Amino acid sequence: MYDAQDNVSYDFTDDTIFIFLTDGVLDIGDLKGEMAGENTLRMLIGVLSSESELVSMPFRLLQSMSTIGYSQPSDDICLAVVKKNSPEPNTLKLFIEPDIAKVGDCAEKFGTFVQDQTHDAEIATRVELLLSEFLNNVVIHGLSSKLRTQSGMVVKVEVKPSEVLVTVMDRGKSWNCGGDVNNADAELEKRNEAMTTSGRGMAIVHSIASSICRKRYGVLNETVFLVKR
Repeated sequence: MYDAQDNVSYDFTDDTIFIFLTDGVLDIGDLKGEMAGENTLRMLIGVLSSESELVSMPFRLLQSMSTIGYSQPSDDICLAVVKKNSPEPNTLKLFIEPDIAKVGDCAEKFGTFVQDQTHDAEIATRVELLLSEFLNNVVIHGLSSKLRTQSGMVVKVEVKPSEVLVTVMDRGKSWNCGGDVNNADAELEKRNEAMTTSGRGMAIVHSIASSICRKRYGVLNETVFLVKR
């Protein structure tokens, strides 16, 4: 039991990042049996904390440790990153449960957000359609074995003067975005003529996005779509 005198107060700025971890993270070793230790962790945190996306930071940190050779855990590990949820300009970020019934509502919220920011119904509709097709694809194919867990998705939409950036983070299967963005319309037409839905969703996504960048950090997919205004 904690008493009042056990409480400690700290002042911190809105951009302060708190990292909580078990000693199992420090004890991750290399093939020689040497442990990462606090100095290695501090060095990697210093580099990664300058990057804006906090959700993927624990995954990127463990991936970076593995890249430099520290890939042999000797104990259970737990790593969490916490930061004040301050509003970002022209940005909406939501956690989405892996539920097909909720994907449509999520896509609609982001479409409305883009409409409010740009007063452009055309790009708002394209962002909504992209998210609807892609998130359905993630739930049906990427997270099919994890629907009973809490492996949800984080979606972030950032409106810029000439484009909209859509970022989706999920713990689904590793995948290759594939396809040819430049020939997406032809691929979609081919699917329509064949009257098939297999691959049609991703063909729609490719027809909307000007570019698609996908990275994988351990078990986390981070996919960024650029939709030009």
